[in-house]
Amino acid sequence: MSFLVGVDLGGTKIAAVCTTVDGKVLSSVKIPTLAAEGKEAVIERIILSVKEVISEANVTDILGIGIGAPGPVDTEKGLIIAPPNLPGWDEVGLRDIIKEYFGVNTYFDNDANVAAIGERWFGAGRGYDDFIYITVSTGIGAGIYLGGKLYRGHTDSAGEIGHMILDIDGPVCNCGNRGCFEALASGTALAKRAYEAVQEGKQTSLSKLQEISAADVFSAANKGDILARQLIERETTYVGLGIANIITIYNPERVILGGGVSQAGEVFFEPVKEVVKKSVFASRARNTEIVAAELGSNAGALGAAALVLEERMDRIG
Repeated sequence: MSFLVGVDLGGTKIAAVCTTVDGKVLSSVKIPTLAAEGKEAVIERIILSVKEVISEANVTDILGIGIGAPGPVDTEKGLIIAPPNLPGWDEVGLRDIIKEYFGVNTYFDNDANVAAIGERWFGAGRGYDDFIYITVSTGIGAGIYLGGKLYRGHTDSAGEIGHMILDIDGPVCNCGNRGCFEALASGTALAKRAYEAVQEGKQTSLSKLQEISAADVFSAANKGDILARQLIERETTYVGLGIANIITIYNPERVILGGGVSQAGEVFFEPVKEVVKKSVFASRARNTEIVAAELGSNAGALGAAALVLEERMDRIG
């Protein structure tokens, strides 16, 4: 039997899995990225995570290694090209570095694309030819399936919806523009707005925390914190508007929401759906499902493993 390895490189964590070809996870590991230590240190941590999952699974026949990384990327050359959430990574040939180290076929794509691939093979995208996977986490990105094929765009940049501008007077994004979807509605943005409110002296239970995460804001909102609820309302409004724009452009069968923020449950999904319903033509709202991703916290790594299957199928077919 052959096995797959998937690696999800994020701005805050590296996740890796070893799976069977039908997506059964045999071993997994998550370690902090520690991007501030520089790309060489991060690459060493990626190699360590791959070694660990292969060792823990106790397998030798590795069909391939898949890697999902923050965009923009060049999939043909296997390059990471200056992503906002990985400072100092400019045209880093990560795919070939990993391939050379392990001597195994290695495949590479944008992190949102690989999560979409994972949902297509193992999750909420099974049986759907036209769907958009959207991740709302440290950043915001999308993987787009049209006619049963992953759409990458002319220069491999399709799906960078986090840098769609929703408010020209909005906060500055890591990319340098103002009012990007990501700067308004990512988990990072939500935590930043909460921190700013605390610094301004606004009354909230969040002021007791030394560091504030998006999960902390949702937790406080669930406990009745008025400020947290206001921040969540703002968050879900922008997420809903972003999704409405995507539905208007692509007319998908499904929108699959993943990433850490989407795991908040109905307190997140119901307001988002209401904003979408008010913001797109009624026929499109009726005919597009908005559902949670099924692969949970392993979505990126499982998707990277599924990337091996997707790439091999494309080469055969």
